[in-house]
Amino acid sequence: MAKLVKQKTLASEQAQMVHVLGEAEAKAVVLKTQTKKLESYCEDLASTAEKLKLQKKVLDVRMKLSLAFLLKLSFHCTSKNEDYSYLFHLLELSCCAGCSGAEVQVVIWVVAQSQT
Repeated sequence: MAKLVKQKTLASEQAQMVHVLGEAEAKAVVLKTQTKKLESYCEDLASTAEKLKLQKKVLDVRMKLSLAFLLKLSFHCTSKNEDYSYLFHLLELSCCAGCSGAEVQVVIWVVAQSQT
């Protein structure tokens, strides 16, 4: 009789272990699926970040080229008697465009030269 009780207890424990193992396997499958989704999201984020960096560089170059074009155009289209206040707007644009200190100094110099 004691042997039968012991066998039933062992069988019950084995059934519990199999149940716990099944739950652990199910959780592992869920975690593996979530891991794949997160990896996919990370790849998408990295790709988006790279695209944004490139777009920012393109925008910076476009702004600086536009500014240079406007400065050159302004000297071809003006005479000494005209109002040069628009050149100061170009200076403001150069500061807003994120130009370096040296680039802003060049714009200041160009504006000063146009005033003389």
